[in-house]
Amino acid sequence: AVPDNVTLTLYDMQGHIVRTLKAADPTERGSHRVAWDLRYRTGMLAPPGTYFCALRAGGEMTVRKLVILR
Repeated sequence: AVPDNVTLTLYDMQGHIVRTLKAADPTERGSHRVAWDLRYRTGMLAPPGTYFCALRAGGEMTVRKLVILR
């Protein structure tokens, strides 16, 4: 299998980018784990609320909803 360019981006409810966790590196197909430390790209801790995680790979995109509760 040929590696795909993969981008994993987190967005807030307004559609602003919160953080990009994985960006455009060729990645082998299969299961992978990525951890988010609940911080914005500026280093500020993300407040409780709803966020969206967009995974782009192989010309396709999947979006999942994340909810932070404290």
